[in-house]
Amino acid sequence: MPRADKPVPLVHFVGFRDDRYINAVKVFGPPDFIHRNWDIYAASDVAPGDVVVHATGEADRAPRSFSSEAQANRAARRSRNSPISEPQISEPPDLGTPRSRNP
Repeated sequence: MPRADKPVPLVHFVGFRDDRYINAVKVFGPPDFIHRNWDIYAASDVAPGDVVVHATGEADRAPRSFSSEAQANRAARRSRNSPISEPQISEPPDLGTPRSRNP
């Protein structure tokens, strides 16, 4: 009787930005997914039985409720919506009378 196919566990790397990536590949093999941050989008990609390798932090931490892209967009909106002071217009410095190029 044939066995039912089991899903193959996938390897997820989270937050790797330096030479720790190479060390993780040596231990776990190449990743199937690379996530910049441990957020709700990364967590939703993980299926039961998958292996999640974090570059830093606790392995059982809860995912952030927003993505890094959302955080960058919020920061950009805040900077656009912040009050902008009127530019200060100053007089150009007095450089004296201009000299003519042809004597």
